[in-house]
Amino acid sequence: MTLNVSDVRSNGPEQIQHAAQSLGRSPQRIAVFEAIYKGGSTPKSVKILANLCLAEIKDGNHREIRIAQEAAYLFNHGMVEKYVDEKTHKLCYKKVDFYKSHKKQIVEFARDPKKMKKMISKRTPIVREVKSRTVVYKSPINAKQISIDDIDNFLKVKKTGGSSASAKTILEKNIKNGFKKIIGETGKFTDWGGERNDLFTTRVRLDKKRISAAIAFKGRATQGILTPKKLGKNGDQINRLFTSPAQLFLVVYHSEIDQSVLEQMKAFAVAVGQAGQKIYYGIVDGKDLNAIITAYPNFFK
Repeated sequence: MTLNVSDVRSNGPEQIQHAAQSLGRSPQRIAVFEAIYKGGSTPKSVKILANLCLAEIKDGNHREIRIAQEAAYLFNHGMVEKYVDEKTHKLCYKKVDFYKSHKKQIVEFARDPKKMKKMISKRTPIVREVKSRTVVYKSPINAKQISIDDIDNFLKVKKTGGSSASAKTILEKNIKNGFKKIIGETGKFTDWGGERNDLFTTRVRLDKKRISAAIAFKGRATQGILTPKKLGKNGDQINRLFTSPAQLFLVVYHSEIDQSVLEQMKAFAVAVGQAGQKIYYGIVDGKDLNAIITAYPNFFK
């Protein structure tokens, strides 16, 4: 991520060039950029952006994942801002004033680099050499996938070494209560349609350190392989989950979880991790859940 060390008036052409080079010739990235800067100043969620990019990103099953990845890339390069909607709790993206004023030129240069070369800037001087100072910060990927084996609270699962229980017949509320007992969480959580998470706690231990965790549970009312479409009424539960003020994000389900769920979680984890804090994410599928119930049978009665 580039930090500007002078004002916009002197570095304007340089910033336009930086933005165009960051977009490159990727039609998908350009489409996401244009979608964010389309219309008024209202921030746009990943779902809204996906609807605006139907032509450029045609894979319906992975469209929102790709949108999240490209939006995260734009944020990482300082071209858009992130925003959490207070009503919907969804992660949204909004415009940066400078790029809003120059979006047409930026897209034009991205699609035709030859035009950009003609622009005199501090990056491509023509008449004389002008020294400029640019401070560059590398933004590491602060997102890591983990499993229940990495969480200290579930230490007994390793010792059990197998599973004899089945989570398919257990009510979702009982699974959630079981997790609360294992973790040591005593707070009360009321389910409603637009919640960010099903369980939020600051009592999860990872590498012997306490961290905050947001967990989404899918109970026996949901059947078959779990895909993003089955997560939430509008398929936006993962999006809402990652608006929680947590470091660890988990999706818990009694059966198989499709890899697209992990892919979407990774995309959001990378985006959230760009703020600088280490983010952890993972899934607890049927096999893991059965092992947990076997290790802690009294907590799921």
